[in-house]
Amino acid sequence: MAQCKLTPHEFIQNAFAPQIAILCSEDADNLCLKNNLRFVELVQPFCRLNNETRIADPAGNTVPIRNLRVVFEDMNRRPPQPTLGKKLLNEVVGTTPWDRPVTKTISASGTRSGLELELQSTTPWFEAWRDTFLHVQYPSDHEFTKHYIACIVVVASTSENPMDQLNRLSQYQHQQQHQTPARFPKWFSPNILKYYLLIHDVTLGDLTKSEQIFEQMCSMYGSNNCHLLQINSRAMDQMDVHLPDPWTQFLIQRASIDPSGGSSSEASSGTGTPREDVSCLPSRVTEGDTTDCCEPIHPLSPTLSPPAEEKNGTFDVMPAVEISSDVPVMVNKPTLPTGTTHHGGCLTSSDVDRIRIFVHEFCVRSLIPHVERQIRYLNEVVTNRSRSKSLLSATRRWLGGNKSPGAATNSVIYSPEATELQTRRLGDLCFMFGLYELAYNSFHTAKNDFKSDQAWLYFAGAQEMAALAAFMHNSADYPKRYLESSLQTYLSVCKVYNFAIRSTLLSTEVLKHCGEYGEAAMMFIKLTSEESDLLSALMLEQAAHCFINARRPLPRKYAFHMTLAGHRYGKAGQRSHSLRAYKQAFQIYATRGWVLAEDHIHFTLGKQAHHLKQLTEGLAAYNSLVDQRTKQAAPSQQSPTQQMTYIREFINTYHQYIQQEWDSASGLPCLPLPLIDSQATTILLGSPQEAPTSPGWTAASHVSLDSGAIANDRWFALERELITETQATLPIVFRPNLQLLNKDTPNTQSPMVPVNEPVLVELIMSNPLAVSLMITDVQLVFTFKASGDQEMAGDPQVKHSMFKGFNLPAGAQEKVRLELYPACTGQILITGVQYKLSLTPDLVAAPPPGSTAVPVVIEGQQAIEVKGPRLNSTAAEKCNVVYASDKRLEITVVPPLARLSVIFNNLPHILSCGELHSADVAITNTGPCAISKLLLAISDPNHIYLSTTESALEDKHVLTLNESESVESRVTKRVQPVTLQDGMLKPGDTIRGKLWLHAPSLPGAFDVELLFYLETQNMTGKGRYRLLRHFTSVYVERSLSLKVSSLISQSLNKSISNQNNEETKNTHTANVVVEAVNNSEVDSACGTYTIMGVSSNSKKWAIIPHSSLPEQVLGYGESCHLCVKCIQQQNPVLKN
Repeated sequence: MAQCKLTPHEFIQNAFAPQIAILCSEDADNLCLKNNLRFVELVQPFCRLNNETRIADPAGNTVPIRNLRVVFEDMNRRPPQPTLGKKLLNEVVGTTPWDRPVTKTISASGTRSGLELELQSTTPWFEAWRDTFLHVQYPSDHEFTKHYIACIVVVASTSENPMDQLNRLSQYQHQQQHQTPARFPKWFSPNILKYYLLIHDVTLGDLTKSEQIFEQMCSMYGSNNCHLLQINSRAMDQMDVHLPDPWTQFLIQRASIDPSGGSSSEASSGTGTPREDVSCLPSRVTEGDTTDCCEPIHPLSPTLSPPAEEKNGTFDVMPAVEISSDVPVMVNKPTLPTGTTHHGGCLTSSDVDRIRIFVHEFCVRSLIPHVERQIRYLNEVVTNRSRSKSLLSATRRWLGGNKSPGAATNSVIYSPEATELQTRRLGDLCFMFGLYELAYNSFHTAKNDFKSDQAWLYFAGAQEMAALAAFMHNSADYPKRYLESSLQTYLSVCKVYNFAIRSTLLSTEVLKHCGEYGEAAMMFIKLTSEESDLLSALMLEQAAHCFINARRPLPRKYAFHMTLAGHRYGKAGQRSHSLRAYKQAFQIYATRGWVLAEDHIHFTLGKQAHHLKQLTEGLAAYNSLVDQRTKQAAPSQQSPTQQMTYIREFINTYHQYIQQEWDSASGLPCLPLPLIDSQATTILLGSPQEAPTSPGWTAASHVSLDSGAIANDRWFALERELITETQATLPIVFRPNLQLLNKDTPNTQSPMVPVNEPVLVELIMSNPLAVSLMITDVQLVFTFKASGDQEMAGDPQVKHSMFKGFNLPAGAQEKVRLELYPACTGQILITGVQYKLSLTPDLVAAPPPGSTAVPVVIEGQQAIEVKGPRLNSTAAEKCNVVYASDKRLEITVVPPLARLSVIFNNLPHILSCGELHSADVAITNTGPCAISKLLLAISDPNHIYLSTTESALEDKHVLTLNESESVESRVTKRVQPVTLQDGMLKPGDTIRGKLWLHAPSLPGAFDVELLFYLETQNMTGKGRYRLLRHFTSVYVERSLSLKVSSLISQSLNKSISNQNNEETKNTHTANVVVEAVNNSEVDSACGTYTIMGVSSNSKKWAIIPHSSLPEQVLGYGESCHLCVKCIQQQNPVLKN
């Protein structure tokens, strides 16, 4: 339970303050109306005495009374009818403001540091409802705390005959008090105190005349019962509206009540609070079928019609008040202006002091002496009668036994002068004036008498007051069981829920003061029911505060009961309080992973905020409801139908928010759907390779957004060799020239793109819900800062493309590719993506007849934020989560550069082992600048060779080696320059050549990797070179295997020993046997081989051709043997 403004003692004292009736003439009220106040309202701020007074008990001992408060009420005031009473209670809850919640650390089980919660330190709406409930409560016959103990008759000195008015008003009061049957108002005793007040207007009246009238009053009614009050010392034209206004806080909302209990003013709470149809309180508070008292129902009664007394076939709904036509009583008083009206404008500080003195003299000189006399009288009556009744009561208890409240509930009717009621009257009077010990004794005696008579309503009331009197006398020792028993009797036996509510409000304050928050929470929960939503909401909320403020806080119980309170607030029409309660409860559920509970709270928050026109808060709730980024560990468990409801509410609220509250100058708000994986964003710089128009030609693969996994390490190694070749040394820090950037590339440097070349951005959008979404008009959100003082006239500096749209099914992913075309140098920063979102047309709700279903389309954006890999090298990085910088979205636009286009013709996909193949190559400069240097890095120079000269290898299966190389030598240099005519390749020029591929001897994949390096003429510094990649994978199949054996002739052996001395001119021969085996597989592309001939690749030996050598055809697994003659050549020229 939150902290209240009043202490429990002050609250209980105010709840049972003495009731004083005010009977004011019309002239007197008119004088007060100069200050926009009636007389009853004029004295409200001064109802509490600031100094200490004393009262004597029957034994003559004086007891101090601190802060005595009296309640002044118009004698003709009637408690509001049930409908208006419910409306007032709803309005006072809905219109009472509250403070911002404060942060408080709650120690909870399972947590080390506790929970940081924002809690309401006070609940002013509950206190206002509580005060209003006690204010509109009807007086009952079983207790006397709401009965008038005195009456102040007020007249004005400006009247024609003030003394006659006093006499007539006094007679009218007497008539109302002693009417038969007894009706409203209720009076404490037959002989009440009458006090006579004469009001003198300083600016209008004659003070001498007023003093003469006052002397007549004193001689007739006694000086202690009369008072002259001077007010309005300031004229109306001299009013000062800047003076303090102490009356505003005491003025309750005015409502014009018609005879039927209606109100001329509607609710203006701003929360759309409807009238409650039912409540949990019945009306009757009098046991038995009495005919002398007919009471209307309480405003919180579950029945809409009050208990009626049938007389002559009619029902008396509200007790009538017959007033003589000649009695000047303000029955139909004028409605005062409401709003920001200033009060007390004609009063000076002296007038205010006089009002305060009047209240003090009334209490000290008249009221307290009257109460002392009444206490002595009642004490004597009770003492004398109790002696004669003690024997009879003991006999009755002995014969009847100890009956419990659940036993017989016979009707009990007490006469007004019954000893039991006199005892109760004595206890109430002592309680109201601070004689708590005597009050406890009286209540305890009355409790036993009522219990023996089985008058359970009287018994419950006396038991409740006995506990409160004991608490007020000694807070440390009070019978708590009395409070529990009285509440149970009110609820279960008597069925008088209004007194059960009052008992709970008082008892919980006592329990809170004693630190028994658990018991207080249980009392609040007992009052919850399905009949009154507002009452249940208030009680559940107070129970939640009890759980969180207990010595051992229970945050989950707090959240559960606060959620229930929010639900009941919503049913009662208190949307603002429902919103607040759900927000309080969500603090506990937010980090628990309870997805369904979070969804329920978010949906309710959004709905209530939307009804309250709080679109910002409503949109935030719906955004959390549909945003699946926070639910990766626990995705949505809602059904597709429920998700559809969530999405529809979100779209409608977002649409209204954009139209009504959003500032278009600040861009577009963020949308939570669809999900965009920022880390998966891929950037492609520069123009892609265009497909050739000639048939049979293919463009270099380069890099594209469709490229799969790329082995960047191998390409980076080739780039290092190229840079080393051009610069003669490798830079200290190597930063590769990236054209395709993703999360796997090193993006510590801003990428560069030439002017008038595109930047392609690929995003991945996914739909995490079970509902299809329609995405349209997708475009990038970026900023561009031109370098220098460049100004572009006409076209924008950066053109961008727009993706028209697509349908994103449930659980699907879609790749979206967008382009930027910079027209001048500068810096591009991509910040997000902008798009339109709607439901697919087939999911839109059915339209009214005669109309078409048009889905609501909303436009928003999502931010794209990327980060590099997590760093884990230093101790600080290991202890914290630190990521490397990722600048792939920060693109630098540089001046135009040369651009290379490479196409191939007859590039094979399958080769046989050892096969030699050539493909035509065309290298073209498609950029606006000339190329000054062109290099090629080859992954395997032993099997790949590019030739751009005229003396290219012929298209035959022969490999010629250089003079200085042997057969076993290997090529280790992977960089080869490409010869440029005149040292440059101008824009549009083409270099043609052949690419030779020598298939390895082992079958399998043969990767052809070519990296072209080009430098733009007259370009220096960063970005002076560009790269072009080509990758193709050739499958190498099994083919022929050869096994060669030779037999050297005798003459050849002799010549070998002499060949080092001098060159012999003899010709020698040798026989060579070649075994050829077809090792190809059945499903090979080339399964049959035909041996056309045998040739030699040697400088000293040649094979003698045999014209008679037949063609040998080898099928799968077949082999053949060939025998040829080799001769030793006499000249070093190679012959085939």
